[in-house]
Formats: sequence, structure tokens, C-alpha cells
Amino acid sequence: MDLAAVVTEAEPYAFGAAIRVELVLRAGDAPGERTLRLDDLPVTVLDAAGRPAPAQRRRGGGWGCDGVSVALAPGDEARVTFDAARYAWLEHPGRYTVRVAWPPEDPERFVSAAFALSPTDPGDLEAVLVTHTESPFHALGHARFVPLLEQEAVAGVAVERALGGLGACPCAEASDALLRWFDRTDDPDLRARVAEELLSRAFPTRVDDVWFASRAWAPRFDAELLARARAPSWPMRGTIGCCASRPASSASAAPPRTCRSSRARTTGSRARAVSPRAS
Repeated sequence: MDLAAVVTEAEPYAFGAAIRVELVLRAGDAPGERTLRLDDLPVTVLDAAGRPAPAQRRRGGGWGCDGVSVALAPGDEARVTFDAARYAWLEHPGRYTVRVAWPPEDPERFVSAAFALSPTDPGDLEAVLVTHTESPFHALGHARFVPLLEQEAVAGVAVERALGGLGACPCAEASDALLRWFDRTDDPDLRARVAEELLSRAFPTRVDDVWFASRAWAPRFDAELLARARAPSWPMRGTIGCCASRPASSASAAPPRTCRSSRARTTGSRARAVSPRAS
């Protein structure tokens, strides 16, 4: 099975919009089947100067621990869609190149496509926000979207979008919003998810997440998090002590999670793989 092309949709994209990228897979003369786990897809995003954009942290569950299974007969083609912001934190408008290594075990071979991000006027932020109707929400991970995401969180509207956008933002503004959200919600399940996000910022469990935490967390948050962890409403007993005893710089990657897959069906000479939705 070969990766024939990487295709982006019409550009330029508004800053904060999902950057839709399609992988075009072809079977060639022999049938093939492969499961692509999106969290492990070897994607790099380069800026106009050829510098890699900071890698966006990726976790299981709501962050997209999923895969797509592609089965092709000879001559068939399938397309798998993903959001480039899932793999890179794009801080500034400008021109970028998304590059996918293929086969994944050979980083020296790749296909690529270019796209552009245009500035978004403050008055247009809400219009960009509401275009994100399903996960992932990584493209919203910027300080300028935090006030809108917090409004949704407090109102109980588009909670998954609020949690995904705030969780993808490597900024202190998002950590402040998450602390306030923890205090305001009466939903024990939601409080546990917000607490998990706060802990991941304070104590990153993967080496690749240290960069994210260094921007998202500040020493002033430590006392605030500890005060909440000592309160009866804290949903994860014992977690502060466990995480504090393991330095982030020496943390190893978390154990693999069991991930669900969706299957691409082929009809005729072309098939489109339905983009899997994060849990």
C-alpha cells in the first residue's frame, strides 16, 4: 500500500480553523490492508523557513486515541482525513508545509503539501470557533480563544469543544480558565476530567509534553492546585503525591492504550475512509 499524495483543502485557512489534510492511499497491483493509528502518524509541519513547528501533545481518550483500518483491492484508492493542528502547534499566521513520512518507519521518505494561515480579526474569532463541530479541537488551542471557550464551559454549551480547546492551549490563560471551571462545575465526571487536565499540565508524564507544560503552567498555579487537591471535592485522591514524586524530565512515555478503529470500505476504484471521531 502506497501513500500517493497529501492534499489540503482551499486556502488560506483562517487562524484557528481546522486544517483539513487528506492522505491518498493506493493499493497498486496487490491487495493490502493497514491500520493507521492517527496519534502515531509521522506528521511534521514546517514553517516558511523550514523550521518544524512545536509538536502538539497527544493523549488518548478525548485527544484522539483512535485508528482507521484501510483495506484495498488491487487498483483501489482510499482517503484518510486529519487536522494538521493535531500534530503541530501553529502559533503565527503564515505559510506552512505538512509532511507525512511514508512508510512510517522510514522518515527519509515523505510526501508533502503546502497551506497558509491568514490572520483572524478579533471580531471573527467566534465565527471560527463555531466551525469546530467535532473533535479534535487542537486548532483552538490559543490564548485568543480562551475567553470564548470559557464562556462555553461555564454555560455548559459545547463542553467537549471547551475542554479540547483549553486542553490544547499551551498558555497560562487556559490554566487559569481550567481552575475556575473546576470550581464552578457540579458534575463529578466533568470535574474529574478537568482535574486530569490540570494534573497533566503540572506533572507531564511524557518527555514530549515538557515543552507544553513549560508554557502552560507557572509556579503560581502550584498552591492553587494543591489547595483544590486537599479539598473534599477533589476527584482523584492521592494523585498529587504520586505525580510530584516523578520528575517530568525523567518521565517515560505512558503505557499504550487500547484504541478503537474505524474501517474504510472500498467500492469500485475509489474509497473514502471516514475520519474517526475521538471519544
